[in-house]
Amino acid sequence: MAVQLRDRGQAAHPWLGIEGQAEIIPERWVRLFGLPVDRGVLVTGLVPGGPAQRGGVRPWDLIVAVDGQAVATPSALRRALTGKGRAVSVRVLRGGEPLELRVPVAERPRVGA
Repeated sequence: MAVQLRDRGQAAHPWLGIEGQAEIIPERWVRLFGLPVDRGVLVTGLVPGGPAQRGGVRPWDLIVAVDGQAVATPSALRRALTGKGRAVSVRVLRGGEPLELRVPVAERPRVGA
């Protein structure tokens, strides 16, 4: 990040174009449906045409890992994206089924520059 500040005058922040919230799945549902995890980031909204939507992420997907690193909160998701390349492997639960999606990563747009 220091190199980015020196070279560009600002730091790049990775961005998927989602709105999400931390979600904990009740233990009885985890057992009932045989889910592999009990927490993640629930996608509550997508930026139209944004990286996550282009990569196949849908509203109500539960993002549980990025490049194999578990994520349970939006801030953990942001940290997991830091330093990654132009695309990441995103594991989601959709309807209780795990899916691996290849999702592009973009730089977060600047607001009010």
